[in-house]
Amino acid sequence: MDPKDPNTDFKWSVFIKHPFNESLRPYVKSVTFFLHESFEAPIRRIKEEPFMLIETGWGEFNIEIQLELQDQFHNQTIQIQHFLEVS
Repeated sequence: MDPKDPNTDFKWSVFIKHPFNESLRPYVKSVTFFLHESFEAPIRRIKEEPFMLIETGWGEFNIEIQLELQDQFHNQTIQIQHFLEVS
């Protein structure tokens, strides 16, 4: 497969959700996804549910995910790493 060939792109998503499908809004203010630098606008901040990013692409890379918690949690952040492999 040639990653430059538009026919080799795959649609993929990455998201943060509550394990019981409840709202995360009481806990999470925003989620920022840090994609590979080859993506246009590789830093994506989502401020509303669903905290999801849908993209197309090919390859494998680490996605850093940063959750910014609500004010009552003293604006703490949680860092998550996810390895994405699309091929």
